[in-house]
Amino acid sequence: MADWSIGFFYWSPSVSQVYAELKKLEKLGFVQSRVVSEPGTRGRRVYAITESGIDAVRTWSREAPVEIPVLKHGVMLRMYMGHLNDPEQLKAIVRDHIVNLEDKLRRAGEHAEHSDREPDGAFHR
Repeated sequence: MADWSIGFFYWSPSVSQVYAELKKLEKLGFVQSRVVSEPGTRGRRVYAITESGIDAVRTWSREAPVEIPVLKHGVMLRMYMGHLNDPEQLKAIVRDHIVNLEDKLRRAGEHAEHSDREPDGAFHR
């Protein structure tokens, strides 16, 4: 879910990172988990946000100070150090970057089309 939602403007965490954070959140009482067992398969842990967790996210969203975003942009760093590269290679890098952006735009459009299925889909769109 992170890849098709926040992944367009925030990092998409690795699965191991997600579960480590979920364990921390559970200790704080912001999420709760349960093991779901299915015949013939190993049980899996399912997490759900608690009222306390919703309150914490709401408070953060409403009251946290506005931070200056840190832009990690390899293409821009390469352009900044363009004197160390060949102009034709720099142009190829920018063309590749444009292709990547066009693909991300296409995927964002697909996700927006499917956001109707999400309860808060209007915000995603």
